[in-house]
Amino acid sequence: DCRMDGVRIEWGYGDPDYGMEGYYNNVRIDTVGRHGFYADGPNDTVFNNVIVIDASQNEHATADCFYIGRKSHGRYVSIHGWSRSVATNKARYALNVTGSSNDFVTSHFEGAYTANVSISGNDNTISDSCQVYAAQNGVNVQLVGSAAGNVIKARIGAPVPNTPNSVGVMFGRSVGDEPNNNTIDCNMINQLAGCVQFPSSGGKSR
Repeated sequence: DCRMDGVRIEWGYGDPDYGMEGYYNNVRIDTVGRHGFYADGPNDTVFNNVIVIDASQNEHATADCFYIGRKSHGRYVSIHGWSRSVATNKARYALNVTGSSNDFVTSHFEGAYTANVSISGNDNTISDSCQVYAAQNGVNVQLVGSAAGNVIKARIGAPVPNTPNSVGVMFGRSVGDEPNNNTIDCNMINQLAGCVQFPSSGGKSR
């Protein structure tokens, strides 16, 4: 339990012995007021087996399980962000990627309210070993802002029972969003609101 962020890391200059990369292994964060894991650097940090449960408990859908900032270009292996069904306040996003050149493998993202995964950065990869499912309010993956060059290959599954029908991948959520040049190659199941929607897209995606 923590009133603010569970873990918060930011950019540093490193040192002669260890350089600027960090690593986090076998971390469990449970029930926090704001973000579960706020990562905004150092560059090239590696995360392995990190679990975040029930972020954003101060206020519904205002903070994320994993927030990946613009100064973080890391590798994420077997991370899991989710919200309990009994929690009144849900995380905004299980994974929120505002930075670029991050790689995600063997990871699960589920149970968030606004979307399970939000990407506004560039050149990120979510591999086909990842799963995104159990959307609370109808969106699994959203590409927003000017997100470009991202590759999404995750398996996308059904929403939480008795919640709105879900869409697999949504291009844009607001007027002015122009996600472009992204690659979507997903296995999608039970996306009754559509596998892909294009409310506001900059085109050239495939």
